[in-house]
Amino acid sequence: MPWLTYEEQIKKGYGVPEELRYAQGEAAAKKRLAIMAAQQESISKLPITAWKKIVLTPPKEVEKYKYQIPEEKGNRSRGKNIHYIISLNPDGSYDIETKLYWVSKYQEKWN
Repeated sequence: MPWLTYEEQIKKGYGVPEELRYAQGEAAAKKRLAIMAAQQESISKLPITAWKKIVLTPPKEVEKYKYQIPEEKGNRSRGKNIHYIISLNPDGSYDIETKLYWVSKYQEKWN
């Protein structure tokens, strides 16, 4: 199943129109909830064959970053995180990029 553009989502009733996106009031909130429910329902009706499986290999990434240090300042005692960035392309292909971060950066200013 191809990705729907914003305009296609609006036509099918799965996207929140611009004029409703920031509208205030209970009626606008109910309409937004109804649209989101319709979107979730359409996703749940997709056949299994429409889903794409992407396999991540954390042990390989852990080995790759084992002795590397993230660029920004961080607390070595708290460790590091590997972040996966998955980019999905309209043609069905995808790209996986990983980045290394400290679990918690040093605080620049202490109260």
